[in-house]
Amino acid sequence: MEETYSAVTTEPIIISDEVAARRKALFDKYVTPYNRMIYKLCMRYTFNPSDIEDNYIEVLTNMYKYIETYNPERSVQTWLHIVTKRCVFDLDQRKKRHQDMLSDDNDVETFSSSESIVDFDEVSSNVMGIDNYQELYSDDVLAALKQLKPQY
Repeated sequence: MEETYSAVTTEPIIISDEVAARRKALFDKYVTPYNRMIYKLCMRYTFNPSDIEDNYIEVLTNMYKYIETYNPERSVQTWLHIVTKRCVFDLDQRKKRHQDMLSDDNDVETFSSSESIVDFDEVSSNVMGIDNYQELYSDDVLAALKQLKPQY
């Protein structure tokens, strides 16, 4: 049995030996002869040159994973080109979103003010309790809380 990892979760997806053998045979037949072309396409479509190797590996992994969806009645080069282009584009978009998220000025320090409600010298000052919840919530939230039944 072979283990592959899902893009969504890090849990291994176990595939049978027959599926792995079939995928390997198809991969060796349709993808391996065009490795240079795939690498050149990765160079062509990758935005950041330092990501070319990573994208190439991800493209090959993606092709192995979905090689059974290839229709042999169609041109293999066209299929490889489309899959490479889409995969590299998706990878670059994910990296761009990740970089944008990191570069956003969402640090906690930017939201703090000198007139802070929280007393950092007191050990439990950042803990919400019965005594201080009214200081920490806005008027709208407090009004909504008052409408709730006591059990909630």
